[in-house]
Amino acid sequence: MRCSVHARAVGFCHTLAGRLAESVPGQGPAPGGDGPPVSAGVASVAVVPNRFAADTLIDGAMRCLASAAASTTSAVKSIEVY
Repeated sequence: MRCSVHARAVGFCHTLAGRLAESVPGQGPAPGGDGPPVSAGVASVAVVPNRFAADTLIDGAMRCLASAAASTTSAVKSIEVY
């Protein structure tokens, strides 16, 4: 089960994407459209092990961001790193 911090971070990204799409002047949601695409990548660790390399978390977030950015629509991709 994913940690609540992970779920809150993903939820925050979805909320932010929606608010940005509504607030960009001249680029707000058109009928049937979502406005400009917003991409986010989230990585989390439920329990940080001894000698955990922070780069592992950053690399996971960057991979998720790259995957989300490859989409033509707003997207949030996430991973829980072990």
